[in-house]
Amino acid sequence: MIVFFLIFIIPNIVSCWSVYSSNGTYDYDVALIYYNPDQFTNLRCSGLLISSNVILTAAHCFENNHYLEGYINPKDVKIYLGLPIVNNDYLKKTEQKVKQIIIHENYHFTYSEFDIGLIILEKVIPNFCNKPHYSLAPILDIINIGGNFKLNSFPQYDNCFFMGWGSPNLSIENNVLNKKKIRKLKMRNDISSQKAIRQTMLLSNIINSDDSPCNGDSGGPIICKQIVGHTPHNYVIGVVSETSSTASLDASSKEFCEKTDMMLGTSVGLHINWLNDKINYFKDTTSC
Repeated sequence: MIVFFLIFIIPNIVSCWSVYSSNGTYDYDVALIYYNPDQFTNLRCSGLLISSNVILTAAHCFENNHYLEGYINPKDVKIYLGLPIVNNDYLKKTEQKVKQIIIHENYHFTYSEFDIGLIILEKVIPNFCNKPHYSLAPILDIINIGGNFKLNSFPQYDNCFFMGWGSPNLSIENNVLNKKKIRKLKMRNDISSQKAIRQTMLLSNIINSDDSPCNGDSGGPIICKQIVGHTPHNYVIGVVSETSSTASLDASSKEFCEKTDMMLGTSVGLHINWLNDKINYFKDTTSC
């Protein structure tokens, strides 16, 4: 604003993120999401920084298990970015405050579809524009049939992996970031699981238990390499939403993870317009 002099607006920024960036990777963008962290045992979910003050994750990460159809208080959510390893020292240095949580308007806790959400940080991450990041997937080929929007084709993806801070153990102290290969990923509209019934989602059958997501990987990014022209690009295709396991209901977390046989993901391409609208609305005007 100009009155009789210039007012320089200084962005509300934090200063620790770039210190823990990993050379040659974008893993520093993967967020650890805690709910009232206490002794490393309250891991909630994972997420991905997609703008200087916006983190992409899953909507179900914010369900309040004590209240039907309720959500946890944003003030109780703690975010950590740029962690090389989980310990008290790094948690203190990389914590980010949450300003707001955005849940997709069509999400309902009884279904997996629309399981996508955003975390708006109180402060922008410095130097965000000067670093490489994963790109959000382009919009999918959608057609309008009598007012209902459906996919014109169902893509399959290769060279994919997901990332997250999940663990079969109660404590994640000294854990490092998971980066696990997805052997085959496809889009389906006839998925049937405990929460997904004939919904359009990403699906991957888990063959090797070493590649299975575990507690805390929810909301983590699903990344796939695609060739555009002659140039390879790493796109954020989706976020981890739901898993199924052949383990019994009274099985340990470790056994449940080891016997996971399917992973479902929420498609970014299906929700790219929603994501861009929210990012632009909440984007810090002093950043790129």
